[in-house]
Amino acid sequence: MPLTGGWASTTCAALGESSCPGWPFETMCGYCDHDVIGENCCRCGGGSGGGGDSSPSPSPSPSPSPSPSPSPSPSPSPSPSPTGPAVCGTWSEVCPGCPGGSSACFQCTTDPAKWQCPGGGPGPSPSPSPSPSPSPSPSPSPSPSPSPSTSPSPSPASSPGSSACSGLSIHAAIQEQGLDPDTDLLLGSTRATWEDLCEVVVAWNGRFSAIPFLAEADAGNNLLTLAAFLGNAAQESADFVACEEYINPCQGVCSGGNAEDYRDALWGTCYQVPVPTADSFDKTGSLPADACGTSGQVTCVDWDGRPHSGDSCWYGKGALQLTWNCNYAKANTLLREIGLEIDICADPDSICTDGQTFWAGSLAYWMMSVSPYYLQDHRIDTAMNCIKSGCSAPYPGTWTGSGAAVRRANYQGYLSKLTGGAAPAPAPSPTPSPSPSPSPSP
Repeated sequence: MPLTGGWASTTCAALGESSCPGWPFETMCGYCDHDVIGENCCRCGGGSGGGGDSSPSPSPSPSPSPSPSPSPSPSPSPSPSPTGPAVCGTWSEVCPGCPGGSSACFQCTTDPAKWQCPGGGPGPSPSPSPSPSPSPSPSPSPSPSPSPSTSPSPSPASSPGSSACSGLSIHAAIQEQGLDPDTDLLLGSTRATWEDLCEVVVAWNGRFSAIPFLAEADAGNNLLTLAAFLGNAAQESADFVACEEYINPCQGVCSGGNAEDYRDALWGTCYQVPVPTADSFDKTGSLPADACGTSGQVTCVDWDGRPHSGDSCWYGKGALQLTWNCNYAKANTLLREIGLEIDICADPDSICTDGQTFWAGSLAYWMMSVSPYYLQDHRIDTAMNCIKSGCSAPYPGTWTGSGAAVRRANYQGYLSKLTGGAAPAPAPSPTPSPSPSPSPSP
């Protein structure tokens, strides 16, 4: 988080790499495992961070979650006027006028930050007819089975050619390698599908077109980013099986955390809260320790069906195990912006409602607290450090924190699948990265 307020007058150079203003050295060292240090201080030296510190055990079954309500299929938009939408433009300029609705819209190959309708290209369509006939509406997702299950009802099986996924830049690599993303990338997960992730990414890129995900001009960079995101998510969620952190009491290889480890008092003021703009967001807001404003009445149920209440509900949830009241509040703001009708402050368990919510909170965290630094070097070490220890800049060496070996192996495995074995070299990012600011782990 930025060194704002009481921290503004003190710099890392003045304090050294392991000091915090206002914290006695011995006190700070005792709290290095708490992300309040990562938020308010220069560096804590690689503390273990928040939820999902160790590889969650795949043996305990996560708690039953409500069956998802499938997102309503978008209604077909009216046929465009004779002039038609722009060939390449912002999501709001182009996608609502696409034949078949905005879900058919996809990123322009010449500029992945912009969008075009099916049939569009680098120049005007040669068709003499100025008004294309509307395409059929997308078929609605099948309704989930009414019978109870111990995990969310799986979303319809996705395919590499489905509309949301085919609009992403990584689609070509997946097709070229002959991958079934649900099996080869998500390891047959019944928690969430590839289509779920694609739909969240498309929604994000449509709303925040200035800071899109997996939409750099260099295709190799997008593969590196996908491998880093999935490699960490696989570690945090026990290979996309668990949504809730395996907090204690827990037998086997669990997170080691307790529900009470994430109490508001251990964090303090929540800085750098996102303030949405037209196509991005500024991280200029701040909130009190109870950033969600719900710690007095919220309730939740953990992975083993045990009830919790108050500020004992902010343990890890989702693909990257979002933790702490502050991070829930930040993500909640952005989830509303991309159209997800959940309130993770009022109902923290709603992160685990369905496949899209499983991904969405974690993508919001990645874009707030990982991407600004990761895009400067596209290295897995930077991604791991930002997720687990908090960061203010790219990581300079080999990160060896919690789960590093598994995360690195996951990353290398994904790169091998996505490239056929020849990992791309990072290319310079086309746009300047935001100014570094310390960031807590999820």
